[in-house]
Amino acid sequence: MARHQFFTLSPEILCAIDHGGHFKRVNPAFTETLGYENDALAKTSLLELVEDDDRSALRAELASLIDAGVAREFEFRFVCANGHHKWLAWRAKYDPKNGCIYAAARDT
Repeated sequence: MARHQFFTLSPEILCAIDHGGHFKRVNPAFTETLGYENDALAKTSLLELVEDDDRSALRAELASLIDAGVAREFEFRFVCANGHHKWLAWRAKYDPKNGCIYAAARDT
């Protein structure tokens, strides 16, 4: 229960994604910062929210993250629901036990 409260109260963007970058869970800061509803996020992936020019770099970063097994930091441009762009600085780690990437981000 306490983890859930921290997850929902955090001002930082928090999410859990699978190997393909599809969202398993996002916190309210994620939806507030980028403007997407939870229902829309459930049907998309992290890669689809990134600026087109950054997708291949993010795809490579996620693959490296899974291979390395250590926390990594990266920054990419994301497209908000209103069409505006935001630079988000991420720190993420892959958990091989459940095949999930846990990530935290902040608007830079």
